[in-house]
Amino acid sequence: MGCRRAFTFPGLVGKLEFGFRREHNRFMAAGEIPPSIPGSPMAEMERVAREQEMTVSQVVTEAVDRYVRGDRWERLAAYGSERARSFGLTEADVPRLIKEARREYGHER
Repeated sequence: MGCRRAFTFPGLVGKLEFGFRREHNRFMAAGEIPPSIPGSPMAEMERVAREQEMTVSQVVTEAVDRYVRGDRWERLAAYGSERARSFGLTEADVPRLIKEARREYGHER
């Protein structure tokens, strides 16, 4: 049945066996690319997965999600900084602007 490999993941009971080609074909059919992760980062992900009682796949999914959210935040912050510069605003203007906005919208403290 083609190439069969047994992978042992620390912290898991026993060995998980699966056919490499079958897994590769499953990824390709779903339009996904199986990740190739070198030794040290993979070992770290396995450690985190054990500590958090998650699968390695869940750790990778969470890491990608955090990266994407961080990237979005950085782009939003850059946009806000550029807009502030275009209006000639500085960080020193922020407390005054907050006070004005609260007064205008009836949320004065």
